[in-house]
Amino acid sequence: MLIVAICTLKTSHAEEPGALVRLLGSDKFSTREGATAELARSDGESLIALSAAAESPDPEIRLRAKHLLRMHKERMLWASSPVALQADSEQASSLFTQLAETSGNPITLGDDLADFRDDQLSIHGEYATYSPWIES
Repeated sequence: MLIVAICTLKTSHAEEPGALVRLLGSDKFSTREGATAELARSDGESLIALSAAAESPDPEIRLRAKHLLRMHKERMLWASSPVALQADSEQASSLFTQLAETSGNPITLGDDLADFRDDQLSIHGEYATYSPWIES
């Protein structure tokens, strides 16, 4: 019977970010950690509640909320965005300019360490995904 009550409690909190935010100030460490983990897994639906909690007079809630907000902002910053771009024999600089405008991300071409070759490129296909992570 106790297990059923705990499962129901978790389900109701999953639907209500405000309830999870309140648990960040629980007297029990395990409850605070559980609420933090569940809010960390949320996909942004908890941002409004976390923003309000970042101003809480309770230091535990305030610090955990600020940490979670930073984590969510970093996740959004590095999330890849699908961009539609097609070209036939266009200068690379033109394509990168279009990509920057379409994605809303600035792109720097060349720097002190490398030269940029403004070759002609062709892009065919519906969508390409840009991700800043390079896998080797």
